[in-house]
Formats: sequence, structure tokens, C-alpha cells
Amino acid sequence: MLRKFRSGHCTDRELEIIDRWYEAMGEENEIPLFNQNIDLNEIRNYIKDEVNKEIALEEGGTEKGKVIQFNFIIKAAAVLLIVFAVAFIFYRNNKNLTNAGPQLSSTQIIDKKLTESKEILLSDGSKVWLKEGSKLEYPEKFTGKLREVKLIGEAFFEVKRDVKRPFIIYSGNIKTKVLGTSFNIKAYDQDNSSEVAVVTGKVSVSINENGTSKPKEVILKPNQKATFVKEFNKLVRLEEHNAGKYKMVAKNEMIFNESSMKDILNTISLAYNVEIQPENAKIENCIITADLTDQSLESTLKILTRSIGAKYVFADNKILISGKGCEGN
Repeated sequence: MLRKFRSGHCTDRELEIIDRWYEAMGEENEIPLFNQNIDLNEIRNYIKDEVNKEIALEEGGTEKGKVIQFNFIIKAAAVLLIVFAVAFIFYRNNKNLTNAGPQLSSTQIIDKKLTESKEILLSDGSKVWLKEGSKLEYPEKFTGKLREVKLIGEAFFEVKRDVKRPFIIYSGNIKTKVLGTSFNIKAYDQDNSSEVAVVTGKVSVSINENGTSKPKEVILKPNQKATFVKEFNKLVRLEEHNAGKYKMVAKNEMIFNESSMKDILNTISLAYNVEIQPENAKIENCIITADLTDQSLESTLKILTRSIGAKYVFADNKILISGKGCEGN
């Protein structure tokens, strides 16, 4: 069981047994072990010193030799218990960060070495558009009462509705639960925050507040997003005016029908990971209908600026657009 525990493959029942075992140590050992700044080398030296003391006493051949030998066995067992308890604490403290979600059987893994976006069809009919540099772990076939996957990075999901089997995505510190909807998740390990933005349907996003079993949850509707700030362990719900841009970028269907230049530029910025700054606020008021699918960034900028009599230049790692713009409604 300890081998399974150390490799992170214990069942809930086995974790409960180990948990009770640890609790049996009592408060004397429990308090210092929960110190996250604990020095493992100091513990190792302490254990070594204690064992050497017991060996010296035993070799001394006192009249209490049998008692000492028995005490030595008890203390040696306690030492091992402390070692496993320390490992257990670090495992539990970091579980949500390094091993979020369940152990998936018969998993398929789309590796983070992915150099371009990839469309994935899951066994239940759900679709995932995985961004380059991201990783998705999912079972060959969903079984049981839940449909569960793990994500590192960014992906757009279109989940097939199944009211009897919720769809759950584990991505770092957050858990996203849906029945059937479309949404985007951005959760890179190196980023200071994670995001879930909803295009259609309803989504539940939750975290484990302060490592407790009581999760903090927000419910998202279309054109809303949840942002998780790692530093403060907080989940915040915000408005996302143009959530549809995530779907367009994921599917590379850059079709705009009487859309504002503001929404179009936000979508282009997301698609090409560039900052676009209009020098005149009236530029964002212009309404455009255009199909920019499969266009390069330069071609896209030419089409957009020419259609409203504007110009663009690259400056200081961003794109500046100048022109008279349009009057608002």
C-alpha cells in the first residue's frame, strides 16, 4: 500500500487507511511535520542520531537490555512512520498542483510537444481543440458516472450533453464541471492565473479553498469567465463580452458578420498572440463583414485597415492602427 501511495495510485479507501495511520501519531509529531519549510536533511540527521543512540545503549549490555531492544524496535518503527508521514504530507499538500484529478485508466495523452493546434474527438462525441504547447490526458472510453480529463495549457471544448454523466476537466488548481456546453480553458503551469470562458451553456468552476474539502465555486453563463489567481488562491467571475472569439480562433473560422472592429481586433489579437492598439478610439466603432479564415496576419491587417481607410504599422512589439475611424451608434 505504501508503494502505491508513494507513486500516487492509492484508492480512496487506502488513502483513508494511511490518513488514520498518520493521525494515530498524535499531536506531538503532527505539529512540526506540517511546517512547509521543514528541512528534510535535518530530519534525516535527527533520525540517524536517534538510531545510533539506541544502538549504543543496546551494545552497552545494561540490565534493561531486553527493554531497550524492544524500545529500539518501537522507535525504529516510529522513525519509519515519520518518514512516510512526511512524504504523505508533502503528497497531500501538492496533490492539487501536481496531480490534479483522478488516475485515468487506458489513457491517451496528447503531449505538450505539440507544435500546432489539434482537434480531438472523444469517445462520447465531445470535441477538443488543443492549442500548441498544451497537453490533454483522457481515457480511450468513458466509463462510470463521470467523464474526466486532465489539461495542461489551453483548449476549447465542445462537450456532448449527457445529464447522467457530468464532464469534468482538471487543470492545475481548478476543476471545471459541465453537462454539455462550449467553453475555453487556459491553464499553463508557468502562468500566474488560469481562465475559463463560456461561449454556450452553463459551467461550474471550483477550487479547494485553503486546501480544505469545501470548494469555492462560481457558476458561469455565456459571455462570462472565471479567473483563478494562484498567488491569492482566489476565483473571480468576470464579464467576457466577446467569448465567441475563443471558438473562432480554435476552429480557425474567422468569419465576421457586421461585427465591431473592437471585437475583431480582440479576436485577431488572441489568434496571433499579438497586441493591437488603435490610436483613435473611433476605429473600434467601425462595423465590418468579412471572412478572414486561413489568412496570414499581414493579409488580415491589410483587409481590415483598407476597408475602413486606416493604416497599420509594427512598433515596439505591437501593432498600431491609425485612421479617422467611425462614429458610434
